[in-house]
Amino acid sequence: MDRATREAILKLPLTLQEMIRRKTTEEGECLLWTGSISLRDAPRCYCDYTGASKRPSQSLRRVLLEALAGRPLGKMVAVSMCGTRECVNPTHLQKMSRKARMQRASALGTVCGPAVTARNSAIARKRRSLTDDQIRQILARRDDRQWVLAREFGVARSTIGNVLSGKLRPTNDVWSGVFARLTA
Repeated sequence: MDRATREAILKLPLTLQEMIRRKTTEEGECLLWTGSISLRDAPRCYCDYTGASKRPSQSLRRVLLEALAGRPLGKMVAVSMCGTRECVNPTHLQKMSRKARMQRASALGTVCGPAVTARNSAIARKRRSLTDDQIRQILARRDDRQWVLAREFGVARSTIGNVLSGKLRPTNDVWSGVFARLTA
């Protein structure tokens, strides 16, 4: 960790310093967050170092910049200038307007903002059927969290719920033959 990063971290409140020490790994100049990541691939934290926040989960980058500046960012957003999605190195963070962030993202050819939402909803709308073998694998891993299984198999969480509740079964399942005879 370089000197500028160490100095920036020492300016943070002790609760944030401890959280960064426990939940980051160093890779090159970046401090990679190993904690919670949002759907838009941004580091999240469940901390309230000021006592004023009503939100349980916040952007860690925003929390760090607000702590260093000593005031809220307002309508500005916190952006990692190195481009690494998990990076929370305070020296890599910069505040900018949403419009500037969108312009920067389009210049770099990356997706951010409403385009991410559009991409995620397009992925969600894409229907993918599970094979019989995949359904059996899901049933064998009944104790795993549904969202983890959904991400692994590339389907919606509700599809995993349908498999676990018995609404979606392998086609060569014993009961599917019974149902086929009853409906025929």
